[in-house]
Amino acid sequence: MNLSTVTRVKTLLGIGVSTYDTELGQILTMVSAQAEAYMDRQADSANPTTQYLDTMETGKRTVYQLQAFPVSSITTIHYDPDLSYGAATLLQSEDYRVVRNGDMGQFMLLISIAPWPSSLKVVYAGGMASSAANFVTAFADIAGAVDAQVAFLFQRRKEFGLEGVSGAGGSVSMYSPVSFLPMLRQVLAKHRRFTG
Repeated sequence: MNLSTVTRVKTLLGIGVSTYDTELGQILTMVSAQAEAYMDRQADSANPTTQYLDTMETGKRTVYQLQAFPVSSITTIHYDPDLSYGAATLLQSEDYRVVRNGDMGQFMLLISIAPWPSSLKVVYAGGMASSAANFVTAFADIAGAVDAQVAFLFQRRKEFGLEGVSGAGGSVSMYSPVSFLPMLRQVLAKHRRFTG
């Protein structure tokens, strides 16, 4: 899911024609995916999410962090060290509890299980927004910073890889196009998934 819209970026750039819509859309899709990866969160809440988690050796009441949050509901949780996740491995709703109404994407197991890689399969509904329009409304700070990043990359689309040029009349330096603008990095840092 894109974290803003081409229309918003065009407004920022002062573009009133559709000539560059495809190019802007490609850059927006790329920046949105990079922003999601940086936040270590899933933005799209429109579709169910399946996530596999390693179980930990801490016994009962272990808290697990999901990637798409806030979590609106957990459909199923399976515990299966054999990784087949059949009906017999389904945990009952009394075996776990969602922490803080799912706001932080955490759930707690209320049973003891053995540690094993990818032995928990969680199917749930969660994420930041169900559409780009809803995302822009709910996370205006991220959308605005994404707009600026897309505009920056669009304006320098023919200069990828160029960081500075020197000549007899002087020199010009630019931000590296492969990194986020400081504004976007700062905004995304506030919304990163806590994993510690």
